[in-house]
Amino acid sequence: MDYRHDEWEVDVTVAGSQKGAHLPPGSVSMPFREGLSVSESARLPRSYWDWRDMLGANKAGFFPFTPATNLIYGLREALAMLQEEGLASVFRRHDRHARATRARRTKLGGSKSYARTLANTRVR
Repeated sequence: MDYRHDEWEVDVTVAGSQKGAHLPPGSVSMPFREGLSVSESARLPRSYWDWRDMLGANKAGFFPFTPATNLIYGLREALAMLQEEGLASVFRRHDRHARATRARRTKLGGSKSYARTLANTRVR
């Protein structure tokens, strides 16, 4: 999927490692535009979205939690694979798979929800 965080002026993007990066869940990428400065002035109580611990440790060159080292190495390899294939090719492949999935879904029952369609389909 073509996504332009800066060009579209998106404040915060949350992307999980399992979403297109060929990795198991467990890591998240969150680019910020101006959203981080807004979080500093927020007065709502929070813990999960509180960036102070992370930023303080990062300034000293550390990570305040247990790092997902295996996912970091996996991400490096996944990005190399994507670069080798080329994003245009990746987008074409994903589009081809999406069209095939939609065509099959239509053949199985069209307007029914995907879950209901699968539940009503015999395994062959």
